[in-house]
Amino acid sequence: MLLALLAPLYRATPARGAESAPGDTLDLGSLVREALAANPEIAGARELWRASEARVPAAGALDDPMLELELMDQPFRGAGAGERVVSLTQAIPFPGKRGLQSETARWESEAARARAIDAARRIVTEVKVAYFELFEAESRLDAMRDSRSALADAIATTRARYEAGLAGQPDLLLAKVEAAELDGEIGHLGALASAARARINLLVGREAAAPLGRARVDSLSPFDASRGALDALRARARAERPSVLAMKREVAAADAASRQARVAYRPDFLISAGYEEMSDAIDEWRAAVGVTLPIWKARKQNAGAREAERRLAAARNALTAEQNRAASAVEEQFAHVSSEREIVRLYEAEILPLADLAVQSARAGYASGQATFLVLLESLRKQIALTQSYAEYFADAEMHLAQLEEAVGADLAGIQFDLDPDAGPDSTKETDR
Repeated sequence: MLLALLAPLYRATPARGAESAPGDTLDLGSLVREALAANPEIAGARELWRASEARVPAAGALDDPMLELELMDQPFRGAGAGERVVSLTQAIPFPGKRGLQSETARWESEAARARAIDAARRIVTEVKVAYFELFEAESRLDAMRDSRSALADAIATTRARYEAGLAGQPDLLLAKVEAAELDGEIGHLGALASAARARINLLVGREAAAPLGRARVDSLSPFDASRGALDALRARARAERPSVLAMKREVAAADAASRQARVAYRPDFLISAGYEEMSDAIDEWRAAVGVTLPIWKARKQNAGAREAERRLAAARNALTAEQNRAASAVEEQFAHVSSEREIVRLYEAEILPLADLAVQSARAGYASGQATFLVLLESLRKQIALTQSYAEYFADAEMHLAQLEEAVGADLAGIQFDLDPDAGPDSTKETDR
């Protein structure tokens, strides 16, 4: 008999309130694509990367040559043409210096590209978190409205029993107080839902008051919560997280800059060619070669090399710290996700159906005079508290999964998005995993 009573009470979907129209459903994938295309922070990071990319060819280019016109022996008065010299001078760095300059700029551009991907990943996480905050608020709001409706039925029953002399006035007053308290909670949850909608609009580049549909989720996102998966995710985060990749590129850039500083003392060359027009002699061609003398090496080039070495050591330490931070974040978020998903399944399979059954039993007992109003009220309160906890655990499980995806630097649920800034804002796509 117990199983027969529990079966119709089980609900597979986490939203335990009224169903929304399909046209009002807010799709998370569409929101993420919109944020990738329109979020100004992502666009700014993408432009910084493109700016650094544009600097790569200029880093290894030669300095502009100098064209010089020299006038000599020009008379102030009287006849005479004087002499004129036209020359062209080009500075040429020691072989290898330009290549190291280009390499440094190229690695810095790659680091900026990884930073742009990291910014996009962070904004995607914020969109997902805001979406599930809205889902939690709306789920709790639905539960509150359901409980308010059940309490209204209890108030009607209490009034009828009071008028028949079967219940005291305290029961009726207590029911009205409870209803007023629920009305206040409903208003508060409505405000939380509005705040979540405003945050979503901000992240996707819309006006804060732009209309949004309901956040609907049918089940937990697919995810492997085994210990082996944790080890693989931790290793992946240390190797592939965008912030880690950015630090690796910065280490490579610092290494190229260090190698460049170690050859900075090598002389550069100056090549000049010119034509001299003589007023009273045969015109002449001129050519000259110059070389820089690093006589201040001890105070200039050596100091620059020491600075570059220190910057390389700092970049390596920063990389190690970022890798440790990534592994720690994976460990923390994985623990949240695995435990919260187990709790959600427990609520769905046992706790919520039993709470529904307890309310139905208390309502029937109160209507027949076999249970007091306090028993009914306590069962309603317990059902509200459990439903609220369920919505919170469900939303937290999805939010921590989104944060785990950011920690790893990859999409781990059922969908994935192209965050590569090479593709541009119009080519972000959602694909089934």
